[in-house]
Amino acid sequence: MDPSRIAYELVWRLHRLVYRITGGRVGTDSRSERGTLVLRTVGRRSGRPRETMLYFWRDGPRYAVVASNLGSERPPAWFLNLTDHSEAEVEVDRRVIPVRATAADGAHSDLLWQRIDQSSPVYADYRRRASRTIPVVLLEPIT
Repeated sequence: MDPSRIAYELVWRLHRLVYRITGGRVGTDSRSERGTLVLRTVGRRSGRPRETMLYFWRDGPRYAVVASNLGSERPPAWFLNLTDHSEAEVEVDRRVIPVRATAADGAHSDLLWQRIDQSSPVYADYRRRASRTIPVVLLEPIT
């Protein structure tokens, strides 16, 4: 396994641990344009609940997340889970919100990528490395 992937996994595990220990008081923030959230999906093969922490960018009432998988040729498991079942939950600031996932497209995707690249240039590097198109996924609250 690539050393940068190992470091990335360790950082996110620590982040999740801090989030859990503090009951969500530390580790997410929905008040800024960018923060982290916990995404809960259903495993497409196992049918079991799955959790991952992701950076998000606000897009009106939606949360925009990037299915980069660190620039890997394979999309992340959470994205494949959402492809099979678009309804999920996000947890932000200890609030659990049911959401429906869709991929941003066209000019909307381009606009989101400009914002993402400006605040987190590493995502542009991920896009250069991957031959696949890395989608921006919109998680829209279900009312």
